[in-house]
Amino acid sequence: MREAIKRVEHDIDDLNRILRACPEFTGGEKYRFVATPALAHKALYELIQSSAFLESGSSPLFEAADDVQKKLVSFLEACETGADKANNPLEDYRLLFNFDLEIRVGDKKVDSLSKRLGVGSNGEHLVPFYVIAGASLANAYRLKAGEPHEGTAVMIIDEAFHGFDAQNAYVTAQFLRSLGLQLVMAAPDADVGKLVPVLDSYYDLDRFGSDVFTSEVIVKEDARRLLETDMPSRNPQLVEQMAVKFGSPA
Repeated sequence: MREAIKRVEHDIDDLNRILRACPEFTGGEKYRFVATPALAHKALYELIQSSAFLESGSSPLFEAADDVQKKLVSFLEACETGADKANNPLEDYRLLFNFDLEIRVGDKKVDSLSKRLGVGSNGEHLVPFYVIAGASLANAYRLKAGEPHEGTAVMIIDEAFHGFDAQNAYVTAQFLRSLGLQLVMAAPDADVGKLVPVLDSYYDLDRFGSDVFTSEVIVKEDARRLLETDMPSRNPQLVEQMAVKFGSPA
């Protein structure tokens, strides 16, 4: 259990390192994963984390008769019988944590996903869920940041980045790809403009009755670079130039 807790902390550090390297999302926002001990199991978490009983070599973990050790024994008994697995942190160590996503501007926390739900635009709602879904898939595929991996590690997205502005779509896709995921996306033709900068290729589909025709478009590196030239997130000097232009006397 103690090793599992360390693994959670290590995985979150890896994801946050990738997020720090990503360009800013719309509004100068950046995200940061956090995992705090769940209140319901905080005493058990602290007992597991304590090194005193490990260094002493044995039985102090079960000698005391306080509430937390009684609860530990009850969880162990439940493991034996298979009862209530969904609420047993010894069956799923993730129950020891409350997970959230901090929303930060600069070095300051301005919000969290748990508080933002119910307010904000469609894109603001969905960006954090794409980040979480990508992190979950990377964990399921056992991808490690910066390390080579075998296999396709596919993430399939329908209505990709619907409601996102161009900057959020670009940065979200870059984050997902940096995890080692291969993106396969479907979207209406109206969204092609904001997706092209992150695509290697795409297919146009035309339907006439029951017949469907496809044509492949290869997006070259030069085209991607050209499409990035008018993105304020990639070229902050553009905002300064426009501010000077509109602020100067006619």
